[in-house]
Amino acid sequence: MKNCNPGIKIGVVGPINPKYFKKYLYKDSIDVNQSNVTANSVNRLVESYILEGYFVRVFTITTDSKTYILKGENLEIVVIGTGIFKSHKYPKLNRYYSNLVCSFLYPKKLINALNKSISDLDILHAHWTYDYAFAASKYTKQIPVVCTVRDWAPYIYRMSNFRQKVLFVKKKILAGKVLKNKSLKFVANSYYTKELLSAIQPDKDIPIIFNSIQDDAILGDRNAYCCETKTIRIVSIASALNDKRKNIESLLTAFRGLLNSYPNSQLVLIGDIEASTRKNWEDKNLLNRVAFYGRANQDEIFKVIDNSSFMVHPSLEETFGNILLEGMARRIPVIGGYKSGAVPQVLGEGRFGILCNVQDSNDIEKCMKHVIENPQEVNVIVNNAIVELKKTYVASVVTCKHLKLYSDIINRYKDERIDS
Repeated sequence: MKNCNPGIKIGVVGPINPKYFKKYLYKDSIDVNQSNVTANSVNRLVESYILEGYFVRVFTITTDSKTYILKGENLEIVVIGTGIFKSHKYPKLNRYYSNLVCSFLYPKKLINALNKSISDLDILHAHWTYDYAFAASKYTKQIPVVCTVRDWAPYIYRMSNFRQKVLFVKKKILAGKVLKNKSLKFVANSYYTKELLSAIQPDKDIPIIFNSIQDDAILGDRNAYCCETKTIRIVSIASALNDKRKNIESLLTAFRGLLNSYPNSQLVLIGDIEASTRKNWEDKNLLNRVAFYGRANQDEIFKVIDNSSFMVHPSLEETFGNILLEGMARRIPVIGGYKSGAVPQVLGEGRFGILCNVQDSNDIEKCMKHVIENPQEVNVIVNNAIVELKKTYVASVVTCKHLKLYSDIINRYKDERIDS
């Protein structure tokens, strides 16, 4: 990375997995549990800063019972423990307690931690528009505060059922306050997100910085491309497979149709699944030759992708779609929705992936057949995707854009304070 920024001290307010950073911590640091295991975007960004020699202090919430600080040469992690209610007899109560009781304490706990540890920082960067951004927004008169919008709360709330709305209502309220805040320096993670954000903040020139993939995650070559093996293995990934927005049932319906033409096919689903949803799909006869992998970390996901023929991401909406980058990086064809928020943008309007109407299971099936039956055409798309990844989405490129943005914001912030 060249000419990015002079050395600055960066504060990050967002979910990270402390265990992911164990190798960057001093050896006498206490051993930590896995937490925030799906926070890959922020993990990658923080790691990139460290590798370039920048000092980073991260403020993150975990379910630890206490608050403590982990230290390394260029890294400090303020682990804000919230505790968690654990009922073995009624496990569903755990989530309700965490969302409806503990979550109301999150902003206060974050603010308390920030009060003690931001005086030496040059900039504060919050991720998502909930507890982290709300707490960070309290410091805009002391330090420039950046907020990256990584999902869209109004859409999530609208697509949720009643039970999900109850769990999400506090986040929706916080997001409403954050998104209207005039003092925050917003960053959109896609053109789609910018369009949504600009409707609320029409007077702001909102920069776009895409999500990233590790430079070394890009597979150099692949022994077998799509459908060159006897078993056609399809992978689909979602943090919550029963989430209505992820539209997994349409994929299952399409896959059931595909089995009529390709009976040796297999569909692997990665992500959490509620027992009631799985039983419902079973009753609908949608689980023939379907395997559930469960929640997986990054390395496990790559192993599954590397043993897959292609990926289908049937999500109805994404503000970006990290999963798309993961499929592209491991050199498999990726199918996504042509009206699914930022998905067509990431897939280059069909140049780097295959687009279809994901609300129509017949169209998903048709696209899967097209991928299977047109390997030469699809391989061109796969190779184009690799070129685009290296140009636009690798961490070294994306990190440099963040650091350049920080420098500009810090300089403007200083000038504004002098003028005032």
